[in-house]
Amino acid sequence: MDNIKISDKEFLELKQIIFQKSGIHIDTDDINHIKNKLIDRLIYNNFKTFREYCNYLIKNSDELQIMINNITINETYFFRERKHFEFLVDIILPTVKYNTFRCWSAAGSNGAEAYSIAMKIDSTLSTYQNWEIITSDINSDVLEIAKNGIYPLKYSKRIPIEYLKKYCLKGQNEDEGFFKIDQKLKKRISFKHINLLNILDNTLGEFDLILLRNIIIYFDDKEKSIIIHNVLKHLKKGGYLFMGHSESLYRITNKVVQIRPSIYQKL
Repeated sequence: MDNIKISDKEFLELKQIIFQKSGIHIDTDDINHIKNKLIDRLIYNNFKTFREYCNYLIKNSDELQIMINNITINETYFFRERKHFEFLVDIILPTVKYNTFRCWSAAGSNGAEAYSIAMKIDSTLSTYQNWEIITSDINSDVLEIAKNGIYPLKYSKRIPIEYLKKYCLKGQNEDEGFFKIDQKLKKRISFKHINLLNILDNTLGEFDLILLRNIIIYFDDKEKSIIIHNVLKHLKKGGYLFMGHSESLYRITNKVVQIRPSIYQKL
């Protein structure tokens, strides 16, 4: 493994491939990090150099997706950003009337975000109120985890006990050490493989709430602007956008106004 090196030229080519596929900019300082993320793929495909691997990526779309799955960061957990869930329950949901309430977890990773929202919505809205959630990600591996809705027990630590009892099932036999999301919630959620830099399908529709948390920090200004433009086209007027607390929309768009830290409303 240590015998496989990556030259500056190979790293530059790999950076360009990653950018063309995902829009993500890789810093020069990340050369060893990227090498360690991908070295197993070289070994699996019997390549001795990153030059061979780059040539293979250009010709093989399946491997290209596997590579993106390996290098994209997917750190998330249930009920992340407590203030957002308080705002959802205290400010947004009490205004829901008769139309279906629609929410989009736009960079939803393994589904923990979408299921957390689903628990809050289901426990707050009337049983007669229609609602739905779409969760999407560029990483097909984490999207598959979201679809399955099965997580290691350590992920349950941040879930309130009343929600654990109501919406989660403790795994048994081959699923021992895991917990499952109840089918009642899963049927409310749709899963989509989406690259936010691409023009999005109009059939996605409009949403009352979009969560785009902790994702644009990995992009340069041009790509940030494209992502925000694409996402906001699907936010209803008066709808809300939740961002990560370390992110800002300053000089990116004037179509939303900040009303709380990391919370925006479409004008």
